[in-house]
Amino acid sequence: MHNPLAKRSLVLDGGFATELERSFKKQLPTQLWASSMLYEDPDAVFGVHYSFFDAGADIVTTSTYQTSFSGFQKAGYDALSTTELLKKAVHLAVKARDMYWSRSLLEQSMLRDSSSPDTRPPQTCLSQPLVAASLGCYGASLANGSEYTGDYNSVSDPEIYKHHLDRIQAMLSQPGVDILAFESIPKLSEGRVINDLMRKEGLNVPAWVAYTCKDAENVSHGETFKECVDALDAQSVIAVGINCTAPALVKPLLLSLHTSSEPPGFTASATHQPHEYASTNNPHAPKRIIVYPNSGESWDAENKIWLHGNNDPGATAPDFARLAKEEWIPNGASIIGGCCRTTPEYVREMKMILTS
Repeated sequence: MHNPLAKRSLVLDGGFATELERSFKKQLPTQLWASSMLYEDPDAVFGVHYSFFDAGADIVTTSTYQTSFSGFQKAGYDALSTTELLKKAVHLAVKARDMYWSRSLLEQSMLRDSSSPDTRPPQTCLSQPLVAASLGCYGASLANGSEYTGDYNSVSDPEIYKHHLDRIQAMLSQPGVDILAFESIPKLSEGRVINDLMRKEGLNVPAWVAYTCKDAENVSHGETFKECVDALDAQSVIAVGINCTAPALVKPLLLSLHTSSEPPGFTASATHQPHEYASTNNPHAPKRIIVYPNSGESWDAENKIWLHGNNDPGATAPDFARLAKEEWIPNGASIIGGCCRTTPEYVREMKMILTS
């Protein structure tokens, strides 16, 4: 299986839904969240994707984090219509990528044909960016904030398996997905379900799995981050990590993976190549580490508002990039990005770090 994340450090996009709210002034409904824009305003979806590519993102995620067949059924969509919307999400991300990349290639060609020095901004992508299919945890489809708690214990593992597989099959029926992005996974049991799915289904694309964490050692439901990472031993899970978590927690969470003075349990295959994490369960299937926390603000699920702390680390783009440079990359992260409330400016700052 081709590994699209191999041999280079990469910058992921930022918070898709919160960027729709910020730049396009969208009021997103609770149940469908950003997915609602797939039928209400696809141009805005395209615009957010393009803005992240233009800022230097090597990977963008589709606008499907909270999409589910059950959620769309409640909104009046049958299974066929939901499948078409999932395919449309892939189409819009690929369209934005292809338009950006065509422009970038033209600019590179013009530079080669001129005697002018290379004046491209540091955020310019030098290889074709990737499209990741965003697959939120089961709790995200409930639209009650349970991706930050994992409190859906009454839902069976087979139900969660089907929840993920149905969306994957729909999205892979549209060409263009480079990698599956299982996001905001709050608990060990769902991580194991995803791992089983990736082992059994014979999918032609690899995946990453990112957990939400509540403190410096544990995922949202209470299991240790290390235990949850080590459970992901499927060969086709090529990256593991953290998302939508406070930036201040990232370093200690990465340190919890360390087993020696090397970056924790990590090995580098060659000088200047990204570190990989080797699980004790399957040391022959090392994983890249992906980190894309939120801006440091916290989400009040009851009142549906973001709460600002007095000293939120990472609450500005330069602060966020500084944490990436000083704390996340030195401790093993080689794919960095942002989640809720992070903007194209955050991506631009992180890209400058990797290219400087």
